[in-house]
This record gives sequence, C-alpha cells and structure tokens, in this order.
Amino acid sequence: AARTIVDQSALFITTRPAFEINETTITVSNYFGWNIVGLPVDANDANYLSIFPNAINNTLYSYDGSYTQEENLALGTGYWLRFSEQGENQIVGLPINSLSIAIHEGWNLISGITSTVEAGGIIDPSGLIVPGTMYNYNENGYANVSILEPGIGYWIRSFGEGTIILQSSRTSKVNDPVSITSDMETMNKIRFNGAELYFGATITENEQLSYSLPPKPPVGGKDIRFLGDTKLCTSDDCLIEVMNDKQPLVVECDIKDGEVWELSPVIASEMKWSEVIPLTGQKQITLAAHSDQWILRKSTSLQTPTVFALHSNYPNPFNPATRILYDVPQETHIRLTVYDLLGREVSTLVNQIEQPGFKTIIWNGRDHSGRPLSSGIYISRLETKTFSFSKKMLLLK
Repeated sequence: AARTIVDQSALFITTRPAFEINETTITVSNYFGWNIVGLPVDANDANYLSIFPNAINNTLYSYDGSYTQEENLALGTGYWLRFSEQGENQIVGLPINSLSIAIHEGWNLISGITSTVEAGGIIDPSGLIVPGTMYNYNENGYANVSILEPGIGYWIRSFGEGTIILQSSRTSKVNDPVSITSDMETMNKIRFNGAELYFGATITENEQLSYSLPPKPPVGGKDIRFLGDTKLCTSDDCLIEVMNDKQPLVVECDIKDGEVWELSPVIASEMKWSEVIPLTGQKQITLAAHSDQWILRKSTSLQTPTVFALHSNYPNPFNPATRILYDVPQETHIRLTVYDLLGREVSTLVNQIEQPGFKTIIWNGRDHSGRPLSSGIYISRLETKTFSFSKKMLLLK
C-alpha cells in the first residue's frame, strides 16, 4: 500500500511507500589466499570487485560439477575467491531474512542470508542434506560447521534434488539436519595443522557419506584428506593426500586402546618406510612437508618395544630441525641430551620418567638458551639407569 501526499504550496502530488526497508552494512573478513564467499545482502551492484574490492582480479568461481569463472554474485550461491592479503569488506544492501535454495544431488556450494543461520534455521523438509557434510573453508582447509555466517560460502552434500530454506529464526520444532550421529570421540584421530582425520573405526554403510569431503580447493589452497575424498579410513592401511604448498606440518594424534600406527611419506611413488614415524597415544610432532602423500598404517610390529634403543635421527644431515626416535620398553627415567665434539652438553631434550613406547622428539639445532648452533657434528645420547646409547648428527647451514 502507498499513501498520497498533497503539497499545497508547490501544487504537485508525490507518492511514497507506506514503509521503507533500510539498507544494512555487513562486515565480512577474509583470509590470505582462497576463501569461499557469498552475497549477504541484496546489493545494487553484485559485481565481485564491487562487493569485495580487495580481491584478486579474475578469481571468482562458482561450482556446478566443475568450476566456472564468474563476474557477479547471486544470492544463495557460494563462490571461491582469492585475496592477496587478510582483510575485511563492508557490504551494503537490503537485508535478506529468508531464502529458498535449489540444490542437486552431490556437493553444492551455497551461501547464507543477512543474519547468522543456526541449525534450526535450516529447513530441509525432504531430508536432503547428508548429516555432517556442511563445511566452510579457513586458512587450514575445510572445517565442519553447524551454522552459516553472512558473507561466507559453504559446501553441503545432498542425497538428491530439491529445495532447502534458510531463515534467521529457529523453527519451533528443531530438526538438526547437519550433525553426524556416530560417536567421533571414540575414534582414532590425526590432525595436520588442525585439519582432523579419523581412522581405525568401523561404521555402517549409511554413515559413509557423512565422512565425505567436498571437492578439493583450487591450486594454492590447503587440504588434508584420505584417498577417496573422505576424512575417515576404515582399513589398516590408509593413503593421506596433502595440499600445503610444502609448508611444515604440525601433526597431532590421539590413538586409543594402546594401538601403534605408523606414518611414512610417499616420495616419487615409493613408500619410504625407512622414514617411518611410530604413532601411539597422544603425540605432537612437526614434519618438513617434503611429500604430498603419506601412508598411515597399523603397525605389524609389537605394540611395545622389547629393548631400549636410540635410532638414527632423520633427516641427517639436517637444517634447521631433526627428529630423534628412541624406544622405551619399560617405565624408567630417561635422559636424552645433545653434546658437541668437545664433549660439552649443549641441549637437554628429555629428563623425566617415561612410560613404555616408541618415542619421537624434535631437536631444533639450538642450545640450552635457545641460540642457534653452528654447523658441525653433534652427538645425541640416551641414558637410563642401566643403558646408554649415542648417535652422530650433522647440522649443515
């Protein structure tokens, strides 16, 4: 409806809306590199450089089974977009409080509305969304989420074709369409720079899609997954694929029931079992990312070492850091130190009581005070109450 206003002094008639919807401003942050973005408001100009002026030219891509370069953003659609630095954008337009989105079978790249959409605000009357398959993308790669923030794009996987509705308010009868029902806390876990994978577990066939991962990001993005585009490996021999631009990898594991697994790089299509890293319990190590494939397999050796041992460090020669592996067959006090060729102790790496197991520690080529040491030969020394072992290490700069 509209109301008519008569201006007697000017003798003309104007018509105005009975009410006006005010424009709103949404602040959207971006990471350096690839981001998944969306249009959070109804903007006058939906060109990607008008919405995200700090983006890199010609890097807007939609997805419909394959990536297509675009110029303009549409409501409800998610897009890959690349940025040369971290920043934020102020996006102005009319607010969108509810939105219907058509989705197809498989992976869909969508975006939300002007306000945050919680799980209860995702209306999926046909049960299309595969539980556990809503992902955003951050500086470490894909991450599971249960809410949609304005201006961000998201992957969801659908069982078939249909429509979902996004709205800012929760439904009175909340039906969470995005969470996995299986107990992930009981599974073995391994994290690469925070991206989490699961292994050594058995699930039903109906649950397998819930552990699938979206298509890999464009070249230059970061991603960790098992072969087969999944974050769960149910066998005892798993291939991990890494996109990380050869940057160092911080690896954390949480392995249940005293199991021992082994991690080894694949280089030139060959598995380097000479570089195997034993994994058990809770552990954190840092790896030089010289490989984009790693084999994770359940150890066929004994679960606990039978003798004390100090192994050759890897890499050797090294710069700036190397891994030192040693075996502890029984609970005892362990002292692991580093000496120079003059017999002077330069670093103490371990000096405590340790439980049985296969151990790994990183030495960063620095002395007690944290100062970098010069190139040369150093000696690692493992001591217990009854045994001592030594190995030579070569630091090259």
